[in-house]
Amino acid sequence: MNIRKARTLTPAIAVISVSVFAAFLPFVLKFDAGQISYLTLLILAITIPIISYQIHIVRRPRHSANSSFPTSLGLTGATRDSSKYDYEKLFQNSRDLVICLNDGRTWLSTHRELLRERLQDHRVSTTVILCHPESSFLNTLAKKGSTEVKAIQEKIRESVEIIDSVKTKDSNVEVLGHFLFNPSSIVIGDDTAIVTPYYFSRGGRKVPSLVFSDGENSDYLSEIKQDLERLRIDSKRLDYAKRRNLEVV
Repeated sequence: MNIRKARTLTPAIAVISVSVFAAFLPFVLKFDAGQISYLTLLILAITIPIISYQIHIVRRPRHSANSSFPTSLGLTGATRDSSKYDYEKLFQNSRDLVICLNDGRTWLSTHRELLRERLQDHRVSTTVILCHPESSFLNTLAKKGSTEVKAIQEKIRESVEIIDSVKTKDSNVEVLGHFLFNPSSIVIGDDTAIVTPYYFSRGGRKVPSLVFSDGENSDYLSEIKQDLERLRIDSKRLDYAKRRNLEVV
């Protein structure tokens, strides 16, 4: 039986049980009218709070994915379609911003203007971490996406070009390529992280975005930051050279 259905039936079962118990007990014990009245009140006094609590538990609304509620992980919301999430405030309000993607071409192209606006301000730092074009993980990405490794390498090159096209000589931006794998994409600012998990199987489809925020009882955001910082160990800086190849510096 479904757990929620079982919980829904609990108050009804309790009411029936108490009613049967209250109906037969006086006859078994041969109580007089006064004793029956006292016993009835006693049973009601005990069972009504229990039944009321059970009804409250069943009817209590469950948290929806889009509601803002604190948890031990700091999960504060979600968007069913990650492509519809608005990153504007995160870009504008974060002093330090880290963006971790696979090839990144589509995402960076979509948010080109937000990135351009951010890179005009040399007081803020931006780090973009992509899969390295020489990473063996690209073989898995190619198989999962039903494409070729060279096609993904080309997308990575185009991503670096997009960043180069919107930055200035004073922009505080760093582009890295790592040699591990991405279980999700992450865009993390000072106090908010947007995590987009990937599906396991082949093919592209709509994926959700989970919003984690810094809170008094949550340290998950800091763990994400530490994880991305450790990723630097397996990363190398990527620059786009004039001969139109990605160079490792």
